[in-house]
Formats: sequence, C-alpha cells, structure tokens
Amino acid sequence: MAMMMFDSVVLINRTKRTLTCLFDGDYYPIKPGKNPGWPKVMVGFAKNQNPRMGTQDPYVGKNFESLVGVEGTKDPIDPIDEAKEKSVERINRKMVMGQGRFAVPVDGRMFHPSEIMEEDGALSLDSVFGKD
Repeated sequence: MAMMMFDSVVLINRTKRTLTCLFDGDYYPIKPGKNPGWPKVMVGFAKNQNPRMGTQDPYVGKNFESLVGVEGTKDPIDPIDEAKEKSVERINRKMVMGQGRFAVPVDGRMFHPSEIMEEDGALSLDSVFGKD
C-alpha cells in the first residue's frame, strides 16, 4: 500500500469558534487558532467558504478577506472580534457604485425573485432599488 504525501500549511482560524471546510464531500473542522498540517490543496476552499463579511470587492469577487489565513504568508492572521462585526453580506457595500451603495438589509424577510422581475422575465433593477 502506497502512502499519500501532501504539502501542508498552518491554517489560522482568526475567530473564537470552530469553522468548517467542505472538501471532496466531507466537512473538516477548523479549530480556533493554529491548525497545523492543513493540506495545502484545501486552503482555497477554507478561505472561500469562510469570508469575513463586508470585505468582498463587489466588482472583483476574488478580492475579500477571510476568517482564516495561512501562517507565513501575506494573509491577515490577526484575531477577529466577531462581536464587533456588523455586516451581514459578503460584499463591501461602501465600494458599490450608484444607488446600490445605499441598500440595507430587511430583518427577517427574504425577497422572492418574482418581486424583482418584469413581466417579460427581465430583471428589474428599478424594483430592486425601489424606484417602481
């Protein structure tokens, strides 16, 4: 039987709670603090699945800060006080151009796609931004 070898890193969970990473159909826990021996192939999955809310560039989706980082790289690895975090969406609303910058979440209510569609099935941005 051949032994599988893989490159590994120290993955830092910047929060005080256990995060998860779904990889190849299995969930892997990411404990608070240092997680030595984290397979390098899983780093991108862990980062993408654990974004720091309110940090994603709305125009360049791959530009965001993650709740996890890799020790010894340019990744931010400083601890995060989640009690002070306020954003409930991935994107940084301050970076949005136009009226979208002023959109606010409505507590306890999800919109249905039919609420923003025109009769011909086209997306109505005026409906999204309340101009109807």
